[in-house]
Amino acid sequence: DRDLRAAVTGVARNLNIPPQWLADVIAHESAGTFSPSIGNGLGYYGLIQIGEEARKDLGITVEQLRSMTAAQQMSQVEKYIKLQMRYAGVKSINSIDMLSAAVFLGHTGLRDVWENGQKAVSYNEGDSGGTLKDYLNSLGKYVGRKYNHLGGRKDKFAPIHTSSRQGCITCNQLLS
Repeated sequence: DRDLRAAVTGVARNLNIPPQWLADVIAHESAGTFSPSIGNGLGYYGLIQIGEEARKDLGITVEQLRSMTAAQQMSQVEKYIKLQMRYAGVKSINSIDMLSAAVFLGHTGLRDVWENGQKAVSYNEGDSGGTLKDYLNSLGKYVGRKYNHLGGRKDKFAPIHTSSRQGCITCNQLLS
């Protein structure tokens, strides 16, 4: 979907992060579907699994969120991440750990990762169970990518690219 690819790239540019980070988080949160209406059975919906309290902060209902196209929902993704940054007192997202914490844990987790780094990655737990470290270890699984995050082994790596690459499952999903 070219509109979604453009929206992911635009939001990533606005957040000053690599588009691949955002695409990998969305792929993870949407179980590889990039579906704007997918739910997790716990009341979280959409590209980044937005819960009830966050929807209130964003001023949208679950019905509005689920009826958006993926490209349209990207504006809510950007708004959500920027709200978490503001609530956490963080001016920029400068690691995959921080982006993942903002989406998986919200502003308290983001602030903790910002202030405590690797220690925060190991013990912060999300609403759906699992730690941020677990989340980061499974991030990129849809494309065979492993991230060298603060809480991980040094031999992990993240090939990030800024344009579409043949053979990249995430790029192919965004292009279809």
